[in-house]
Amino acid sequence: MAELREAKRARKKAVLAEAGWVDEGTSVADIESRARLFSMIWKDREPEAVANFWGNFHKTLAYLSVEMAPSLVCLIRTTNLLERFHKARRTQCDIGMFQSEQGCEVVWY
Repeated sequence: MAELREAKRARKKAVLAEAGWVDEGTSVADIESRARLFSMIWKDREPEAVANFWGNFHKTLAYLSVEMAPSLVCLIRTTNLLERFHKARRTQCDIGMFQSEQGCEVVWY
C-alpha cells in the first residue's frame, strides 16, 4: 500500500515537472511544441492530467502578447509573485515609519 502511494506521488511529481518545463519556452510556437511533446509522453499514462493541462491552455499564453521589460515578465507569469508584490506594497503603506534600516530591507526584499 505504501509502495503504491509512493509510486503515485513520484508519477505526479514527474508530470508536474514536465508540465512546468512547457512554460519555460520563450515563444508561443516553442511553448506549443513543448506542450505537444508533453501530451505525447503522458496521454496514455495520465489522460486526466493531460486533459486538465489542455483546458484553456491558450489563455495561459496571453502574457506573451504583452510588450514589457523582461525583468517584469516574472511578475505576470504566475499570480503568486504579483500578489506578493502588491501585498508588500500595502504592508509598506501601512507601516508609515520603520523602526530600523533592517526592518525596511525586510519589507522591500
